[in-house]
Order: sequence, then C-alpha cells, then structure tokens
Amino acid sequence: MIDIDLIQRAIYSWVFGISGLAAIWENQNAPAPKTDYISLSLLSMVDVGHDAWAPVNPNKMSRILSDKTIDVRIQCFSNNAIAILESIGSLSKLPDVSFIFHAAGITLLQKGKVQELTGLDTNDRFQKRAVMDTTFLLTTISDEIDLSTIEGVEINGIIKIGEDTVRELQILNVSVEGIIPIEHILEGSITPE
Repeated sequence: MIDIDLIQRAIYSWVFGISGLAAIWENQNAPAPKTDYISLSLLSMVDVGHDAWAPVNPNKMSRILSDKTIDVRIQCFSNNAIAILESIGSLSKLPDVSFIFHAAGITLLQKGKVQELTGLDTNDRFQKRAVMDTTFLLTTISDEIDLSTIEGVEINGIIKIGEDTVRELQILNVSVEGIIPIEHILEGSITPE
C-alpha cells in the first residue's frame, strides 16, 4: 500500500528544511499564509514499466514489485522566489535529504528548471512567484500473496466456447507457477445460468 502521507511529509521536510518557509499542500481547506510561503502540489502518479513478481518462497508466497513516478509542483511566493527554488533544487542531494526520501521509499529523479511566474494575486497586488516541477520514483512492494496450488474449481453457470454450450469441461495436466488469467487457459466465456 502506498503511504501518501509519508511521501508528502518527506517532500515537505525537504522543502521546509532548506527554505525555512511555511509550506502548504494545495487544495487544503485553509487560507494561504500571509507571509512568504511555498505551495506543493501532487500533480500525478503514473505506473512505470511492468510489475515484477518476487521469487516464490518455500511457503508458496510472493510479492509484487511496482514502480511509479510522482510529479510534484513546487511554487514559491516570495521576493526571492527564484533563489529559494534554486537552493531547494541544488541541495536535494544532501545526505539528510536523501535519507528522508529513502525512508519514504522515493528517489528524486528529475528537477525541472525554475520558472518565474510573477503576476497579480487575488487582491490585484503584484506578487513575486516562481515554480519548479519535480519527478520522484516510488517503488512499492505488495503484501505477501499466497500462490498455493488450486485444489479444485467449481463453476456454477453455463460455459460457452464460441457458439457451443459446453455441459462438461475437463482440463487435464495443467501445471502453473504464479497467476495465469483464465483467458490464457480457456477460450470462451463463463456466464451465469
């Protein structure tokens, strides 16, 4: 299971630890700070590649290993916004920061360039602002999954293979390691009576 709270705390610790500014996650039910601050936004979480199965242990248990990328936008609202974001980005490889990321199961893959976004705020005042997009890699490991042998299968319903209705089905000598989708073993469909 992915612990989003732990990931958010790790990113918050990195940003706050280097900038010293209050950091908030976007779309929270609270007003923006009145002083300089940083806004964090989780933009997306996307599967990368294919899941991998860990080797089956003697108890017929396995785990699924999965990689995801997490895109996070960091916006700074300050007269020194560009310098602050440059500092956050350049100090991302400090041992303390790496330790925090590792504890949350993430690695900083990419930090984008810092872009100035100075403009008017909601009160029509000129506000210095800059943004930096980042991409993290998250590797998840599932809980153990039981891959024991299936002793038997009971089907209640009608089995159709093509246009034919099959009243009796016999599968002989099927030996499977891992999980195989039924459509790889049986062509056709199973429908309730």
